[in-house]
Amino acid sequence: MPPGQQLQGAKPVSVGLGFDDTLEAERAYAALAEGGQVQMPFGETFWAEGFGMCTDRFGIQWLVNGRDRSL
Repeated sequence: MPPGQQLQGAKPVSVGLGFDDTLEAERAYAALAEGGQVQMPFGETFWAEGFGMCTDRFGIQWLVNGRDRSL
């Protein structure tokens, strides 16, 4: 880093993942949540068979959707 410059923290980032297979979505969610923080446990919602929100151990927020419900 050049002299006189300061390192700035990372800007918040959210990543959304969508799966046709809800079990696959739940496995991905569990792996991402491991060592991180859970904001919303993976479970059924009105729009999807499964959804969860977590922040991984690197500070990235993940929104994981399972198979969509017919609305």
